[in-house]
Amino acid sequence: MGRDPKPAWLTCERVWRSFERGRHESQEAYRRFVEQGAREGEAPEIWEQVKGQAVWGGEEFLQLVATAVQGDEVEQGGIKQLRWRPSWDKLIQAVEEAKGEGWESFRDRRRDHGREMVFWLARRHGGLKLQEIGDKGGGTNYRSVDSALRGFGRNLRMDPQLNSTLAQIEKQILTQKNES
Repeated sequence: MGRDPKPAWLTCERVWRSFERGRHESQEAYRRFVEQGAREGEAPEIWEQVKGQAVWGGEEFLQLVATAVQGDEVEQGGIKQLRWRPSWDKLIQAVEEAKGEGWESFRDRRRDHGREMVFWLARRHGGLKLQEIGDKGGGTNYRSVDSALRGFGRNLRMDPQLNSTLAQIEKQILTQKNES
């Protein structure tokens, strides 16, 4: 947007050209575009293409940014969004292995710990929004995903076995991260 000097790796010309104005006017138009997308309920279709909730580009570019980004995840929450994320399919595979049952057989079961665990992992480690989880989870409404996550959190507090299973799956997921 022109407020700070841009890093050498960041190319803006393509974005500026998309607004078909001079550099300064394009920066201002881009700022308005970003602000519009940030307002709830007014997100243009392009925001669905944002990766890691912070970067617009292909998977290769996302990986490049994720390896280059530095900072404190606690103080700079956006950095956390760019860290390595397991895919939806990897999360499902890990839960399937733990349950000894295929996703298709438990996906549509309400209050199923396997289904809820996939949702939990997708939110916690996959960085997915509630609506994204619902869409990937078979067309579940985001409010239902939120309710399932809250219920799963309550179950985790009361069920040591469920906690143990989740810990094993998270360990497996983190091992995959270190191998990639």
